[in-house]
Amino acid sequence: MKKINWTVIIIVLIIASFLIGYGEMLMPRQKNIDLTSVCQGKTLQNKEITEIKPLGDSKAKIILEVYSDYQCPACSHYYNNTIKQLITDYVDTNKISLVYNDIAFEGNRSQWAAEAGHCANDQDKFWEYHDKIISLRYQTNNTDVYEKASLITIAQQLGLDVCEFSLCLDSGKYTQLVKDNTNAAFKKITGTPTSFINGEMISDDQGQNLGPMKYEVLKAKIDEALTKI
Repeated sequence: MKKINWTVIIIVLIIASFLIGYGEMLMPRQKNIDLTSVCQGKTLQNKEITEIKPLGDSKAKIILEVYSDYQCPACSHYYNNTIKQLITDYVDTNKISLVYNDIAFEGNRSQWAAEAGHCANDQDKFWEYHDKIISLRYQTNNTDVYEKASLITIAQQLGLDVCEFSLCLDSGKYTQLVKDNTNAAFKKITGTPTSFINGEMISDDQGQNLGPMKYEVLKAKIDEALTKI
């Protein structure tokens, strides 16, 4: 009869505990926000804003558009490993501007996350909020971050008016807009992520979407476009 190697088992359990703890540390701590009392008697104040401002120089001659679903794992990988670096090298240096187009086709959490982004946009915090929630999704490999309670907690952590934000999210203020954006997007694309440079989809020689490109690939496409202006 084979003996149980308790040393190996103990080591495995220690590693598992560490990984679980690390994941919990990254996830936003969901404080019990008493929105009933905090928002009592309050109504939505911010007007509806249907457009999300581009990130970077609005006069840039190169515009990179990205179509993305928050729950899509390839999208979160693309943002964290490619787009973030591109922002540093090209957006922050005013060479290009970045446009985000939300799509919500992977269920309620995708829909709630997209709506939350628009609610943050009401307070001129879209890009900070977008970065936070899509980075957490990548770091934890967990879409629990897109539950409404988590989305509200993150808004509070970023210094947004949590009452205005939660009223926006719970009222469904941007529900139809996100659905309309999704339907419009799928008239142009077949999957996520999809990227466009000045309205032209980034594709291979056969015209197929290149999807979540490595940074070096996207950089080469951007550099090529810059040489033509």
